[in-house]
Amino acid sequence: MTASDTAQRPRKALNDWLTARASAWAALDQRVRQLQRGGNVDVEEALQAASDYRRIGRDLSLAQQLGAPPSTTSFLARQYAGLHQVLTRPAEIYGLLALTYFILCFGLSRWAFWLERRLARRDPTVPAVVTPP
Repeated sequence: MTASDTAQRPRKALNDWLTARASAWAALDQRVRQLQRGGNVDVEEALQAASDYRRIGRDLSLAQQLGAPPSTTSFLARQYAGLHQVLTRPAEIYGLLALTYFILCFGLSRWAFWLERRLARRDPTVPAVVTPP
C-alpha cells in the first residue's frame, strides 16, 4: 500500500458518502420549497421538517470538516438557512404564545372570581369578594 492509496481512501469515502446523501438532499429540497410556500402543515410534516433540520445541520458540519467541495457545502448551507427560516417564525410564534397566555389568564381570573362569589353566597363565613373595577 502506497502513500497515495492512503491519501485517496478518505477522498473515496467522502465521495461515497456524498453520493449516498445526494438523494436525501434532493427530497429535502422539495420539502423545503413546499414548506416555504406555506399553507397547512400537519404534525407529521412538522416533525419531519425538524428532523431534516437536525440532519442537514449534521451533514453540513460533516461535509465542512471532511473538506467536501464548496458546491456541496454551499448547497447544504442554503438548505439549512431555508429550513431555519421556515421553522423559526418569531412574530407568529410569539404572537400565538401571547394570545394563548392572555386567554388562559383571563379565563382563569374570570373563573376564580365566579367561584369566589359562589362560595360567598353558600357560606356566610367566607369574606365578601370585592368586585373588580
